[in-house]
Amino acid sequence: MALIKINNQSLTNVTALPTGVAGISFARLTYELASGSSGGDATSGSYLTYPINTENSDPDNIVTLSSNQFTLGAGDYVIRYNVGFYKCGTASLLLRDITNSANVSHSIGCYVTTSTSSTVTVTGSHFANISSSTVYELQYQVGNGKTGNGLGLPQSITGENERWGEVVIEK
Repeated sequence: MALIKINNQSLTNVTALPTGVAGISFARLTYELASGSSGGDATSGSYLTYPINTENSDPDNIVTLSSNQFTLGAGDYVIRYNVGFYKCGTASLLLRDITNSANVSHSIGCYVTTSTSSTVTVTGSHFANISSSTVYELQYQVGNGKTGNGLGLPQSITGENERWGEVVIEK
């Protein structure tokens, strides 16, 4: 017996979703390196590719990750993204549709001081209704470059990779 809530109404003894209620698929992509590693240089100037190098979860195969870009097939998606920056001044993110050469979403802009040891997390989201396979790329821009660890400080947790940014996709 499964308990499911739809529109705050409990359904019991459910063995399948009711007619008209579709399942939801999720995927999670991250930027991660081995424990103890720094995130790397945050370079100031124009928007640059943010590294996304790991597919952590995608049980329904809704996304393909390659060379810091991800591909989604036709469908409706919610794409959420967040990235931490260290001592970079202003910081923002941009979700770029590579296939159609278009900027489709811009994060909430943030500021983190460059004079003290401070980190800021920048977030954004996008609803995409796409009719054919589309390639996306997360891009970043910072006001002040930070060599070595501007894209993330190591947490050095034993047995855990360092993770600084993520893209979560819901279909």
